[in-house]
Amino acid sequence: MKTNVTDALTFADIQQKSLPWELTLIVRGEKFSVKPLTNADIAQLGLIQAAKNLEEVRAVLNGLWIQPAPAVELSADEVAASLLAISIGFQEHVKKKSQLLERGIRASMANATIGS
Repeated sequence: MKTNVTDALTFADIQQKSLPWELTLIVRGEKFSVKPLTNADIAQLGLIQAAKNLEEVRAVLNGLWIQPAPAVELSADEVAASLLAISIGFQEHVKKKSQLLERGIRASMANATIGS
C-alpha cells in the first residue's frame, strides 16, 4: 500500500482553513481574545512550571492576548484559570486538526489503493 502524504496534507490544509483558531476568555466581564499560538508561545507555556513568581506567569499570559493586558491585575486564581482554559482550547483545536489530517491520509490511501 502507498499513500501520497503531500496530497493528504493539502487536503488537511484546505479543511483546516475552515477551522480557524478562535478563543475568547471572559474575565471579570471583560472579553479577551487569545491570539493563535506560535511554537514560541507553546514553549513559554511549558516553562510556567519553572516560574519563580506570579509576575513571570502573568507576563506569559499577557503575551497571549490579542489586545493589551487587562488594566486590572488578575488574581492568581484568574491567571491559573485563564491559562488552563487556553491550554484546553489549544488541545481541542489540535485534536480537531489531527482528525482532519487523519481523514486526508485515509482518503489518500484509499485513492492510492483504487489507482493501483
